[in-house]
Amino acid sequence: MWVAPTAALIVMYFLYAEAGYAGALGIIPVFLVVPLQSYTGKLSAIYRKQTALKTDERVRLMDEIISGVQVIKMYAWEKPFEKIIKFARKAELKVVMKSSYIRALFMTFNLFTTRVALFCTLLTIALTDQPITAAKVFVMMTYFNILSQTMSAMFVRGISEIAELFVAIKRLEEFMINEEFVPVSFSQNNNNSNYVIDKNAISLKQLTAKWHASSTETALTNINLNVLKGRLIGIIGPVGSGKSSLLQTILGELEIASGTIEINGTMSYASQEPWVFAATVRQNILFGAEYDKKRYHDVIRACDLEKDFKQFPNGDQTIVGDRGASLSGGQKARINLARAVYRDVDIYLLDDPLSAVDIHVSKHLYDECINGYLVNKTRILVTHQVHHLKDADHILILNHGQIENEGTFRYLSASDNLYAKLLTSEPEPTDEERQKQIENVKILRKMSIRSTKSSMVSAISELSLADSIMQEENEEDEPEEEIKIKDMQEVSSKGNVWISSLEILPF
Repeated sequence: MWVAPTAALIVMYFLYAEAGYAGALGIIPVFLVVPLQSYTGKLSAIYRKQTALKTDERVRLMDEIISGVQVIKMYAWEKPFEKIIKFARKAELKVVMKSSYIRALFMTFNLFTTRVALFCTLLTIALTDQPITAAKVFVMMTYFNILSQTMSAMFVRGISEIAELFVAIKRLEEFMINEEFVPVSFSQNNNNSNYVIDKNAISLKQLTAKWHASSTETALTNINLNVLKGRLIGIIGPVGSGKSSLLQTILGELEIASGTIEINGTMSYASQEPWVFAATVRQNILFGAEYDKKRYHDVIRACDLEKDFKQFPNGDQTIVGDRGASLSGGQKARINLARAVYRDVDIYLLDDPLSAVDIHVSKHLYDECINGYLVNKTRILVTHQVHHLKDADHILILNHGQIENEGTFRYLSASDNLYAKLLTSEPEPTDEERQKQIENVKILRKMSIRSTKSSMVSAISELSLADSIMQEENEEDEPEEEIKIKDMQEVSSKGNVWISSLEILPF
């Protein structure tokens, strides 16, 4: 940009030497267009900022749609979301078109300015009765081209790019001036011999937390909690009551508006949404930690992954993730839990790890892992399967980000709290009841098989009376036989279907 004023003064001197005052007057259109081009550059920067905002909004929308594409396909919401995407793209293109018009006007000035300046110079020469020669015209045209490149192109383009630079700096500034993330100060205690039961592992006093500092709504309000080391704390409550927010606050992910939090020990966290990355199953569980064969197999056994490893083509060396073997929701949940359990820490934060597995696996995970392998560790368990919390040392009932009630299983079962009544409304079936349910299922299956066999025999009797009589005689002689149709051909003849052959084979 500093070259443009210097070049303008030099060109003005040569034009004055070539054509006198007429050459100097020809530069006036160039200087008149420069402010207009500068203004278009500022407009371009404004539209550039609007385009960036619209693009960010569209990309964010597409990211959310891609994340939930399974739900969209399941409910056949393609057309409504297609309209939403079109609307977002249309709003973005509207701003892009305005920016394109400004840029087109900006580029037009480069061609327009040189010719207007040359025309004004030649008109002034003609009006002052000076001779106009080809040599003089081409020399002045060269000077004006140089001036156009410096003043109309480089200088104005520099102003436009500086304006866009300020837009980018402003966006970076908005990000950089955000409040710094202040991690929760942990009191490290990796020596298990000093793991004293009568000392608090987690202490929350009058804690109020928000997801965003500028938000007026609070995620947690006035939380008071003391968790003793080696205890099992159960957290229950309706959806959106703040259970996951409490764990996120302990991890230091939420903005603490008021109150204090004190953590004494290291932590491991199992998220509510299980995830795996593109690597082997073992690498997903180790997650960068050193391989300890005994601890690894204990964790695998506690998380009920041994049967799954036998089903995988390469055991725990099977590649999973986007380009690997597909996993069920229960397998992902158990791998996610095993990843957290494998780390030898003091405190385990478990965010609803039992929701993605069936009742038998959840019982195994609770008995063998949460209340077995981790029995001497501090555990905070968020769950909706409240019948598992009979052995919990303390239970919290959250609602609207506040502790609505707390106490032991027996105390809450006797309280009048509506959600606490769920603790006893659906008791866990005993082993005898579970065995009886299995026997009932077997009886129902046998009845279904017999019903199917009798229906088949009835259908065959309607088609062929002779074959039906033969079937009844064979069933009386050999009640344990199984009917097997070896070859059945359907021949349509006036609405009748004939069975070509029927073979009765022993079981």
